Amino acid sequence: MLDINKVHLMSNIDGMAAMDAESVDLVVTSPPYDNLRSYNDSSSWNFEMFKQVADGCMRVLKPGGVIAWNVADAVVQDMHGKKSGSSKTGTSYRQCIYFQDGGMNFHDEIVYQKHAPRFASGVKSLRYSDVTEYVFIMSKGRPNIINLIRDKPNKGAGKTFKRDGGRNVDGSRNRAGSDAKTGVIHEFGVRENIWRYVTSFGAGQNDKRAYEHPALMPMNLALDLIKSYSNEGSLVLDPFMGSGTTARMAHSVGRNYIGFEIDPTYHQLCETITSDAINKMAEEAAVDLTSLM
Repeated sequence: MLDINKVHLMSNIDGMAAMDAESVDLVVTSPPYDNLRSYNDSSSWNFEMFKQVADGCMRVLKPGGVIAWNVADAVVQDMHGKKSGSSKTGTSYRQCIYFQDGGMNFHDEIVYQKHAPRFASGVKSLRYSDVTEYVFIMSKGRPNIINLIRDKPNKGAGKTFKRDGGRNVDGSRNRAGSDAKTGVIHEFGVRENIWRYVTSFGAGQNDKRAYEHPALMPMNLALDLIKSYSNEGSLVLDPFMGSGTTARMAHSVGRNYIGFEIDPTYHQLCETITSDAINKMAEEAAVDLTSLM
């Protein structure tokens, strides 16, 4: 087993091969999207490479573990020939199905919505403005850990209500009688599966140095995925660690982490930002502890 709470400078395929099988509670990652970025030409990416990475993720994942796979599709001109027009690749769906074929459950789908499109559509555009990406939640059997986030304000919070009996076989309502149980409407309900994040500095990332990496996962997206599908002490893997977002967010909520970054420049960026962030968290925790004495 490789050292945890460390980002290793190496291929994630080789790195996961060196890890113990069924040792990871959660994978949170954002792989390359159809080679839309060059990443200093440090690695190549195609569906054959994806399959090796996916196989590695599935091997190291514990039974009941979850893979949160954040991905989107490129638009290409020559999908079916020069005269066919531009088309989305559909790679994301093929990846989801590959995980299913490997024995994973397609447990859930989260739509990550950006606050604004990178390129807004105009009157002559062929498509609506693209503001979404997918996060496929793949589980190895029934998930061991589910901590659904409750931050959706409920109308009528604090009011009491009678619980009805649901629906009968014929579809009619089974109206509650006088002996029906009562409940209280909570202040917040479970959020829906469209998650909206601001991606500009201060919200997407709180360290300007992170923007030296060409493709960043928003901090709060990584954080919410980690909180949803792991507990304190869980081990979180990111095989495409990039600037270290997953590592920092995992550490911030008491999870262990392990990750890989093949590009030396981005690995150094990740090491620097993550080390500074962890030291800052430790200093803030020490100050909070002192204030309680």
